[in-house]
Amino acid sequence: MKVVCAWCQKDMGEKPPYEDKGVTHGICPECQKKYFPRLAMTTKIGGDKIQKILAAGKKQLSPEEFEKLAGLIFDLQVYGLTPWINTELGKLMAKIEWELELEPSPESHPALIACDKAFLGRELRRMCLEVGLSTSGDKKDLCAELYEAGVEPVVAVMKPYYEKPSEAIYNVPNWPEVKGVFVGGCVKRGVGSSFRAKAHAHNWKTDKFFGWICVRSLKRVGEIQGKTIVKPSRLLWHEYSHILTPDHYHDDAWRRKMKELEQPIPEQYQKKARDSEGVSLVRRYCPKCREWVDTFPPLHKECPKCGSVTLSKEV
Repeated sequence: MKVVCAWCQKDMGEKPPYEDKGVTHGICPECQKKYFPRLAMTTKIGGDKIQKILAAGKKQLSPEEFEKLAGLIFDLQVYGLTPWINTELGKLMAKIEWELELEPSPESHPALIACDKAFLGRELRRMCLEVGLSTSGDKKDLCAELYEAGVEPVVAVMKPYYEKPSEAIYNVPNWPEVKGVFVGGCVKRGVGSSFRAKAHAHNWKTDKFFGWICVRSLKRVGEIQGKTIVKPSRLLWHEYSHILTPDHYHDDAWRRKMKELEQPIPEQYQKKARDSEGVSLVRRYCPKCREWVDTFPPLHKECPKCGSVTLSKEV
């Protein structure tokens, strides 16, 4: 069946069923951008990905299902992702197995996300006016333009996220068990990646990055000379104990290793106390008493000394 643009009458090729010599109508990309800009923004599938899908569908689907799949992909390129196309295409895609490597969107780069959080829109627009740049676009567009222009406040926020991973690797000479100390993110995800704790150790033997210590900030590693950590901080000693006790959390094995290394065990990681009936107590911080206390089940909220509400971490 021949497909013609209903707006400009441009010939857009054929679609199944090919034995039908009739004419149907669609909309070409040029008219789509001109008359339906929102529809034109719909994500389309690249040619190489279409070939992978069709090759997998030809092997794994029946002839009727494959012909329907080819028609839906054609409609997707012409009309965009409508609810009907999404539903019908999803039914067929669920029946085939194929691999697709998705390229991350530039807008998802950690540097742009950090800049977006660091500045207000009016601040970015003011900086654009000061250096003669256009103020059109969203905050991430303005961040990218200001970074390329070398505007100092924006560069200071974004530059650390563009550093090469090799620049974030440090070493501790007397710790042969540690493969490296990765600063500024997680070695698994690269510079700029985030995690909840100040640091963590990859101490599971099944982990591809077993032996690595990751720290969020350089100021937490201790004294350094070049790329060498000459005097590790207590935080690094904490994580080093995890490396020396593979496949363990903050348990007795880890506490014994901390004592062997002559390192103090933080209050929240000391062994839990038990009441007279053998029930484990939970160690929580009391802001009023300003100390860690053992709270009683079942709620573990009130301080046994003053009765105030306790917290899970120190403030």
